[in-house]
Amino acid sequence: MGMIKDIYMGNNVPIEKSTDSIKGYRELHLEWLGVYEKLSGKLNDDQNVLLKKLLSMYGELNDMFSTDCYESGFKDGAKLMMEILDKGGDADAEIRDLENTIHTEH
Repeated sequence: MGMIKDIYMGNNVPIEKSTDSIKGYRELHLEWLGVYEKLSGKLNDDQNVLLKKLLSMYGELNDMFSTDCYESGFKDGAKLMMEILDKGGDADAEIRDLENTIHTEH
């Protein structure tokens, strides 16, 4: 029950997880910062305000999308567990049935 307790206690917060394990994230983020600094250095104050507003709005959109993807993935995982358990908990038998169905359809 470790994960359930962590969720209940608020210790499992995906947004707070490190990006260190995401291949290429750090390099792309540094490149993004360089482009941002180069662009913002060429803009006047009014344009920089618009750029920052645009990036803030994009961040909010990305947060909404990421949250929805996380929720959908969690729900899909729960549905999968429920389906497996509903069939007597024999996941191997269900996989074999699927494989047989695939092989007999050809």
